[in-house]
Amino acid sequence: MGRKSRNKKIRRGTGDDRSQDVGTQDENTAGDDDFVEEDDVEMNETPPELQLEGYRHHRFNSERMNRAIGRYFERNTPDSIEEANEVLGNLFSGKKVDEIVAASKADGWDDIEEAQELMFQAMEMDVGAEAERLAAQAHALDPVNPDANIWMAFQDAKSVDDLIKRLRAARAAAEERFGETFMEENKGQFWGNVFTRPYMRLRDATLRVLMRDERFEEAIAEAEAMLQLNPDDNQGIRSELLALYLCVGDCAAARRLMKEYKEDSSAIFLWGRVFERILSNNKAGVRNALKKAMQCNKYVLRYLLCVEEMPEKSPEFYKPGDRSEALVCMQTFMDVLNRHDKIMHGIAGAIADEMKRKMKDIEEI
Repeated sequence: MGRKSRNKKIRRGTGDDRSQDVGTQDENTAGDDDFVEEDDVEMNETPPELQLEGYRHHRFNSERMNRAIGRYFERNTPDSIEEANEVLGNLFSGKKVDEIVAASKADGWDDIEEAQELMFQAMEMDVGAEAERLAAQAHALDPVNPDANIWMAFQDAKSVDDLIKRLRAARAAAEERFGETFMEENKGQFWGNVFTRPYMRLRDATLRVLMRDERFEEAIAEAEAMLQLNPDDNQGIRSELLALYLCVGDCAAARRLMKEYKEDSSAIFLWGRVFERILSNNKAGVRNALKKAMQCNKYVLRYLLCVEEMPEKSPEFYKPGDRSEALVCMQTFMDVLNRHDKIMHGIAGAIADEMKRKMKDIEEI
């Protein structure tokens, strides 16, 4: 399989979660097409391609509403659960998101909230002059805003190193605003706290730049830190981390991750088990892992063996057991397959052994 070219132009955008919409387990969804390329820029090193459509065209209704409600309760702390429920029923129940946001804004908003609302608007539209204007306005209002900083980093970076430096500086600024106490007390609950989601999108963007530039060890550290902050993994980071572990040949870490998320029955995790067994030289385990992986999604094998050609366009959504899920699985493990020829040899060997076993059974009848 040929490695994708890393010599790409900068793509702009902002971060968001990923799920069974080729992304997370939350409501926001995205596609992977409609890129808008920058004009050619003289650079010593062109930043890697980042498919920013994974960070745009999302709907942020739930996040917008929860931020607005959260801000209201910050200013009007209820005395009891009953009072909180009464307020929710009287003020927010049955109202549209825009109405709730408008009411919250009328109750008094600071520049931080205004900047975030501008970024929600920018992230829901095509990259262009209006989106750029909104992002620049948001950044001017709140230079610490993580979503705005993702946008500005991709707009202004002159190299991969510069891009990563800008993203990490934005992360440091966000963490300083949170404070050490907040970071520690909310560890394990990031993403559940709606006000931390822009920060997690920033870390996700950093992770994907590191992966695209094949800085696998740095990407592993980033992914591990994200899962410590959000072990529920609404952003689907564990799939990327599994691929990263296998990419660098750390099978022990891959096994620990699969054990930690043993309830994950996705094609990525079941086929990841096959690859881990092969890389671990566990020939006896390959057969059982391959059987389970085939039961989960048979199309992965068809793509691996080139029985079917993989579509060039990434699916906007995927369905378990379908070709769309198989394509996402193949994309996740592309670097692994490129770096470890042993995997294809192992799969071919396992198939050959199974055919021999069946032939033997037939001969004994």
